Amino acid sequence: MDKRLRIIWMIRVILTLLLIGFILGVWPGYLVHDLYVSRTMSELYESTEVLAPRSVVTQYFVPQRGHLSAIEFAVLFDKTKVKGETLRFSIYNEAGEEIFSQDIKLERMKSESYYKVHIDGKLNAGETYCWVIECPDAGDIGLKAMYTNHLANQAPENALFLLDNEKYGDYGDITKSISQYTYLIHPDKIEIIGEYWAGAVLAYIICMDILSRFSGDGNDRTAGRLKRKHVRA
Repeated sequence: MDKRLRIIWMIRVILTLLLIGFILGVWPGYLVHDLYVSRTMSELYESTEVLAPRSVVTQYFVPQRGHLSAIEFAVLFDKTKVKGETLRFSIYNEAGEEIFSQDIKLERMKSESYYKVHIDGKLNAGETYCWVIECPDAGDIGLKAMYTNHLANQAPENALFLLDNEKYGDYGDITKSISQYTYLIHPDKIEIIGEYWAGAVLAYIICMDILSRFSGDGNDRTAGRLKRKHVRA
């Protein structure tokens, strides 16, 4: 095999691998995706008592879909008193194993506003998880967790809300955090097959045809047909 044919063969292999990778990346992967946001819609919210340095806020939740892109939550604090304090956000599975954690500088957050934590991980839809926030160096910034007792517009994922492992307030069974969940979801299957997969295969066929012309396969086939016609003649 001469150098030109060897290069063409390598390009064919690369294109084939790229095609397979793209097809699998679109589905079951999330190379192409839409976003689905499940949120707390209620505008009626309250805040807990000021969190002590050792306080732990826990929100149990049941993901509605399998690929969690982000979780957003809200806390209240005195921004003017923030001096480098760090809030720790963690997620635990049903077995109590930590599967995600992130340290967040409070100076990056806004009081009484959602803060988005990018998760980008696969969870088991229907299983119970919990996310936890702690701030050991809260000091005198007046840090409080935000929640709602308004049943109608709570994020459907949210289950039990705990402060220091106890239900909070007079309506502990219905108290839920102010939070929202963003998922990656696949486009419609018809769109995946008819647009992305079909387009990739068509581009692959065109590239292979061009490579065949450069490698001389097309000329060889033409010569073969002419030879057969000559023999029949």
